[in-house]
Amino acid sequence: MKRSLLMWAAVFYAACAGHAHADIHYVDAANVSSVIPYTNGWASAATGIQDAVDSAADADTVLVTNGTYQIACQISVTNSIMLKSVNGARVTTIEGTNPFRCILVDNCNATVENCTLTDNQSADYNGQGGGGGS
Repeated sequence: MKRSLLMWAAVFYAACAGHAHADIHYVDAANVSSVIPYTNGWASAATGIQDAVDSAADADTVLVTNGTYQIACQISVTNSIMLKSVNGARVTTIEGTNPFRCILVDNCNATVENCTLTDNQSADYNGQGGGGGS
């Protein structure tokens, strides 16, 4: 019994040891003092969404404050993160540059919440306009 309990404790420890604490990466377009990895609150926030997304690991959150974020190319989300606005889609806009989509989500476990996506387009494989944001 004691041996079995020790074995289960070792299995539990091994399973949990690989899981790190999930971080919050902050984004504020008006910040003047960004510090990678953008996890020390609003004072260290990234000014661009892609920068914070790139520094985030699986299970992390990228938290975007109010504002309009103009992007020259699409934001690419390849890991299982949550990208969300602090105060909702009415006050947080990601403005693309047509003909690019605003966000490409390339991970089935990633989520994008409470952001307005504007001036974006995606094309299908025949070069036809496909609309859509993410």
